[in-house]
Formats: sequence, structure tokens, C-alpha cells
Amino acid sequence: MTFRHSPAPAFRAVVLFAVASLYVSELSAHEGVHEQIARIDALISLSPADATLFLRRGELERVRRQWEEAERDLAAAEALDPSLVVLSLARGRLELDRGNYSASLQLLTNYLRGEPKDSVALVYRATVYRALRQPAAAASDYARAIELSAQPEPEWYRDLSAALAESAHPEAALAALDSGIARLGPVVTLELPAIDLDLSMRNVDSALFRIDRLAAQSQRKEVWIVRRADILQAAGRGGEARSAYSEALRNIQSLPSAQRNRKATVEMERRLQRLVR
Repeated sequence: MTFRHSPAPAFRAVVLFAVASLYVSELSAHEGVHEQIARIDALISLSPADATLFLRRGELERVRRQWEEAERDLAAAEALDPSLVVLSLARGRLELDRGNYSASLQLLTNYLRGEPKDSVALVYRATVYRALRQPAAAASDYARAIELSAQPEPEWYRDLSAALAESAHPEAALAALDSGIARLGPVVTLELPAIDLDLSMRNVDSALFRIDRLAAQSQRKEVWIVRRADILQAAGRGGEARSAYSEALRNIQSLPSAQRNRKATVEMERRLQRLVR
């Protein structure tokens, strides 16, 4: 990213660190968030004119859903340094989390005018567009984010596909998932919606191919074999379905007792025994 009004290299490094903190995953940010806030409190007491400290604390307050505290810290950061471009991004994320989608859209768009190649910001705006029921605009932002990113997240392909499906383009939605699979490998979070799309378009053999690909990389193959059998049964291919159910039952019966006696496995075995009688 580029930033304006950053005269000193040391200051620029601090700003970049603050921006990086905005992109910490929500899950990891929840780990020790109170401790992080306490550390920043101590730093603010030593450097009360450091806008980036308020920016970082505001982001942590957003993560723990303390909206008023987050807004207060972002306002303090802006008062100390109105030139921080990333403030629009931080405020856009805050409004997105609060459900104020129109306000979030305006803020994120303002930020992206200055930073048009920020793939993560594009994903946030795409999320807003979907919330506003503008799937075509969302799909455009997801696609652009993927194009710009050296390491796109699997969820970006999944959400691009969902936006395209919402725009009544199922073939394009499936192609988006396949593009992600080609780039990232047979990721379960991409293969599962692809299977659903295949089935919705009656591409049974394609769905079965995906099931087989997932089974090949799984230690518990019986789950995928049962899914395969269910698809065959629904497609009217009863003989093949029965063979697959029998294969899944044999897999379960060969499991170590500790795994075979788990509740979900016991229930699956009972179901399979009924189906292969």
C-alpha cells in the first residue's frame, strides 16, 4: 500500500504496522485482546500524541464489539493525524460490523479511491455489497481482490461464487470455484459448494468426481462414500448406490473400536445396515 503525508521512514513504519493490525484475522485477534488493549493503554500514557496507537486500540475495540469505544479511539486518531488514509478503512470495517451498510460502503469506497489495489479492502466492500443485495457489484470486487492478491483466501472464491449465483449465473459461479480449486487445490470449503452447484445443474458425474477427490485425501473415507451413495440414489442409480453403501459399511466395520464406537459412527453404521439389507 502507499500512504500520503508520511515524511519520516520511522513514522511510515509505525503506520504500516498499524495498518497490518487491521488485517489480523478475527479469531486470532480475539486471543488476548484484553492484554493487547492493556499494553496499548500503557503506550498511550507514554505517547499520547501517537495517532496510530489510538487507531490500533480502536481496531481491538471493534473486534470485541465495543462500538462506542472504537469510534472514540478512531476519532482521537483522526484529531491527532487527519492525514491517516487508513482511517476510512477502519471506520468502514466498524460500520460493517455494526450493520450500517450504507455508511460502510461510502467509507470503504473513499478508502479505495486512494488505495485501489488493496485486495482486503475490496473483499470488505464486496461483503457490504452482498449485504445491500447488490451481488453483481460484490462479484466484481471479489474478482478484483483475487486478481490482485498473491495469496487469496479460499473464502474469497467461495463468496465470489455465491455472489455470482445470487446474480443468476450458476455456470460462472461453478467456474469461480473451479478457478480456486485449480489455484489452491481441492479445498473442502470450495469443493462442497461446487458439489451442490453441480447437483443443481444435474452434473451428477462431476459431483461424483469431486466426492472421489475428497475421499482420496481423507482418512475417514466412509463419510464421502456415503455421500457418493446418496447422490447415486437420488439420481436413480440404485445398484451403484447399494454397492457404495456396502463399501462404506465395510470401511466402518474395519475401524478401530475407539473410532467405531463413537456416537456419529454408530448411527451411520445402523443407517447403512438398514440400507444394504
